[in-house]
Amino acid sequence: ERFVEPCCGAFSMSRIAIESGFKAENIDTSDISLFSAVFGRAITGQSIDPLEIKAKGFEKYDLTKPEVVLWAQVILRNSMARASYYQQSIINDFYTRAEEHQARIKIYIELYQKELGKMRFRELDFFDHIREYENDEKAVIVLALPTYTGGYEKFFNTGNRLSWKEPKYNIFDPEEDYVKVVEYAEKIKPLVVMYEETA
Repeated sequence: ERFVEPCCGAFSMSRIAIESGFKAENIDTSDISLFSAVFGRAITGQSIDPLEIKAKGFEKYDLTKPEVVLWAQVILRNSMARASYYQQSIINDFYTRAEEHQARIKIYIELYQKELGKMRFRELDFFDHIREYENDEKAVIVLALPTYTGGYEKFFNTGNRLSWKEPKYNIFDPEEDYVKVVEYAEKIKPLVVMYEETA
């Protein structure tokens, strides 16, 4: 009856849950990344002001708008890559067509709002989220955990040019922590599904 998606990323599994018959109001999601925090809050109608987002070099932009923050994050993430002509062209395009890119992001936010607007989203460590449901035999918990240590930190690295009020969380180490999660999952009442993308 209840679908729980910690480490929800871009809410892919929650969208599949909707297609599979779950009601949005029975979906509970969480993540610790700024991307998910901004996107999740925008989808569920929450303000992003409490996140206290700051971005160096973007002071003239309105960082109270989710589409502007997500646009800035893409630029800053790409600027951390090797400065190839291709990479620089992408960054230039994001600046040159800023309004167009932000408008496209807003379209996706509105699309997800229609599907998932009634779900619950919070910035929360995945283990804390699971513990809330350990006695709920009518819940299914779907986990897509990081495949390498510090995956979130590396994937969203902006060279400290983007800061926000991050939630408290533990860095996931797959070599040790996968075993802990499996052992814990065997003891609790919900169905726990773990999946991993492989090459």
